[in-house]
Amino acid sequence: MIFRRLWNAMAAQFNKVAHAVWSADPIAQLQLEHDRAVEQLQEGREGLVQYRTMVKKVERQVENSQKDVSRLTARIKAHLKAGNRELAAELALNLQQAKARLAEVTEQHGMHEATYGNNLKRIKQATQRIR
Repeated sequence: MIFRRLWNAMAAQFNKVAHAVWSADPIAQLQLEHDRAVEQLQEGREGLVQYRTMVKKVERQVENSQKDVSRLTARIKAHLKAGNRELAAELALNLQQAKARLAEVTEQHGMHEATYGNNLKRIKQATQRIR
């Protein structure tokens, strides 16, 4: 118990000294803030490149899924018109799966687009701090 109090008192004194030294050099503080902002800017740019690539990839998946849905819908209509109900029913099942894939990929696209926007905000904030 006595040792703990003694240790806490010594730690408080070291903390006072460190705080006094740290606050005595405002240029070092500004340099540290600048370095942190530059580091955050670099991380944001890397993330921005990664997520832009991911967004483009998912956009292509969304486009392909939309084309699949359109193609299957047209084929179903054509087979129904021709009286091929069994083939139209099989294609309808494929259409349901294609719509599910489209919904999933669209959701992923929204998430990646939001992450891209967040990284863009980080870069803007870091750029404002550097100025």
